Amino acid sequence: MNRQKVIHELLNLIVGFAVIALISIFGVLAVVALPLFLILGFFMKLVVGLLFLLFLVWLVGKLTMMLIGYLVRKNPAPKR
Repeated sequence: MNRQKVIHELLNLIVGFAVIALISIFGVLAVVALPLFLILGFFMKLVVGLLFLLFLVWLVGKLTMMLIGYLVRKNPAPKR
């Protein structure tokens, strides 16, 4: 074997090890991160639900104030 063939074969070996190592690292990270993602998913549902509830309360207040303003303009108070 000449020198370039040996270098090419060693490069293939290093790339193969790197690919196997990356797959293993991603697999370990997925196993470790799964409970974290489950907890984050639960809290994100909670946060989104609370934000939606806050938006609904704001919307009810906004509509009530618009209705009050409309009723006051439509029926002005009599002057004394």
